[in-house]
Amino acid sequence: MLKELLKREYPILLGPMAGVTDRVFRRICRANGSMAAYTPMISAKSIVYGNEATEDLMQADRDEPMLALQFFTHEPDVLREAAEKTDLSPYAWVDINMGCPTPKVTKQGDGCALMKEPEKARELIRILKQSVSCPVSIKMRAGWDAGHLNAVSFAKMAEDAGADMICVHPRTAVQMYRGRADARIWEQVSAAVGIPVVASGDMDSLQQARTAFDAGCAGIMIARGSYGDPWIFSRLAQQLRGREYAEPSDTERFATAVAHARMLAEDLPERVAMLQMRKHIAWYIHGYRDAAVLRARINETVTLRMLEEEICRYAEQTLDIAGEALLERAHKIQKSVMCQ
Repeated sequence: MLKELLKREYPILLGPMAGVTDRVFRRICRANGSMAAYTPMISAKSIVYGNEATEDLMQADRDEPMLALQFFTHEPDVLREAAEKTDLSPYAWVDINMGCPTPKVTKQGDGCALMKEPEKARELIRILKQSVSCPVSIKMRAGWDAGHLNAVSFAKMAEDAGADMICVHPRTAVQMYRGRADARIWEQVSAAVGIPVVASGDMDSLQQARTAFDAGCAGIMIARGSYGDPWIFSRLAQQLRGREYAEPSDTERFATAVAHARMLAEDLPERVAMLQMRKHIAWYIHGYRDAAVLRARINETVTLRMLEEEICRYAEQTLDIAGEALLERAHKIQKSVMCQ
């Protein structure tokens, strides 16, 4: 299935993001053009220990055909046991995160810390290839820091170890998300390996998407660019094909936020769902007049009804959108998204 995905014109994937890419968010992005997605990072050790919270993170929709399971670990034996314990039938492929720069991950030797230990990374890829029957990919960065830009040699190692695809974020771990992604890294890695390369990093504009494809990448991955903007997938797909794209209306944006909250409340305890929605609402309303006021009110809500009332009040007072019409549109969006 991974090969078929990458044969499509302009494959666009939703990247893995802790606390964001749960199945509700993936569902919304899929309805708006995302061709594939990843689970949030899953600790291989948590699977071995049978952690229930980890099982929740791994939940997939029955009709979610292009979903990748992403592991993180630095221990080959743990990875082998986790892979053997996991029902991989819901997933199109399995990924090892070798690019996360977050200190709480790297200080354990996981994520981008593995770029400092390519032989250990090789063993992880080799072990996973032996343990699963589906394709295996890795997500990596340009290197650990400016003095150790080893993306090309690391990518060659990954290919030699058996990786079927590489996703490259062209910043170093030390950079985190500062500065701009160095697009030259995509071109260098694409030229050095014979397996597909997917570009990640600042993928929030047509220019960046074109740069990635021009560099020889087989696809692009959108992560932070999807915050509050699940329409980015269909927008870039249309723009890459030279077609006009009509931006969603204010009603569509706010109704999508309500639909998002409703679906999350069906998956989680209501109070937990409303807590999680706070960041999403902040992203959906970014740039709107008096957004800070609405955000403060949303942060006080503990029920779905309260959240809907605050959004409707804002829509009526600030955007001249009837609350009843907004809720009706939210219902239609939810119904449509659930059919994806």
